[in-house]
Amino acid sequence: MNTIACRQVCVYLVEDSALVRERMVALIGECEDLRVVGSASTARTAVEGILRERPDTVLLDVRLAGGTGLDVVRQVRPLAPGIAFVVYTNEPNGPYRRLLLAAGVHCVLDKNTEFANLREALIASTVSKPGAPVSHPVALKEQEMLNTATLRSLNLTGRTRMEASPANGAGLARVPTRCSTCNLRELCLPCGLTGRDAERAEELVFTRKRVRRGESLYRAGDSFGSLYSVRSGFFKTTLVLEDGREQVTGFLMAGEIMGMDGIGTESHSCNAIALEDSEVCVIPYSRLQALTRDVPELQHQFHKVMSREIVREHGVMLLLGSMRAEERLAAFLLNLSQRFTARGYSQTEFNLRMTREEIGSYLGLKLETVSRAFSKFQEEDLISVQQKHIRILDVEGVKRTVAQKLS
Repeated sequence: MNTIACRQVCVYLVEDSALVRERMVALIGECEDLRVVGSASTARTAVEGILRERPDTVLLDVRLAGGTGLDVVRQVRPLAPGIAFVVYTNEPNGPYRRLLLAAGVHCVLDKNTEFANLREALIASTVSKPGAPVSHPVALKEQEMLNTATLRSLNLTGRTRMEASPANGAGLARVPTRCSTCNLRELCLPCGLTGRDAERAEELVFTRKRVRRGESLYRAGDSFGSLYSVRSGFFKTTLVLEDGREQVTGFLMAGEIMGMDGIGTESHSCNAIALEDSEVCVIPYSRLQALTRDVPELQHQFHKVMSREIVREHGVMLLLGSMRAEERLAAFLLNLSQRFTARGYSQTEFNLRMTREEIGSYLGLKLETVSRAFSKFQEEDLISVQQKHIRILDVEGVKRTVAQKLS
């Protein structure tokens, strides 16, 4: 397409959430220069529909039933290279970003990007090839800026918007945060809420906070006031031992809750440090308490979250108390695999955000022991390792490594 002025841009929508899909169809339907020509909720029906409708551009979620957005791109691009792809996700800095861009996706957007700017990105995707300069009122000087996951010029939570509102506090953005349209809601506090209860849950979050890689969300001794739901990125929690050594106590990813260590004493007992550029939803604890009194199901869900934390701690005790090095590492990789799968990512292929030294600290192993265990798994063709990129070649074999100890 050489110009966008003469006709509407045809958009195919791929989104697994029926609520989000219906809302997006309605928003696009109000645009004179955009038109939805079809939609799908699974990877298979998406590929079939895109090849049948041949749209100008595809607005694509990463998390889909029966596959991922990356699977869709890889299947469609060789057969229809003229179709553009715009990915929007709750984890713009997630493990698939690099692979998506390498596969030919024009840009990876944050799902809370203002719709007017999402519209501009959809149009821009049809007038430039991946990696080519963008000549369009999105006001981006080069394509790399468009491909930047946080899209500072497009994203309401970007640096420019936050600096314009210094009263919000460092890193805080007072912007609408809708739990109902978040793909992580089934992993977070609003899980299972419907009707009026779901509407009340929208009152939980009123700010989001960005945390740069290496920065702390909170430190041990800080006054407790809020819980934090990881919206994108990865964190580690740590304790500093009396001799000054750092002990890693956990790794948290999108959809998981942090800060519960401060509830009992009203001060945090550990540090929470971002392993990559991340963003959290800030949930004031006083607001959560008030809502749980009015919404019993929300209280039940919060208790489930706390129960999962207790189960996790028991699992760590089992790791440290009875397993050999290879068994600990196998259990760790399987746990990551299960958590990525629950978020719609690949069960067998992911990037480690933490260093091997941090893995060792968490598992109670020396760095050299972790490295030897990784090497042994590679020699046995259980996994493939390329720096921090992990591919599990034999899931059952890794499971057997753990099962030998548990049996």
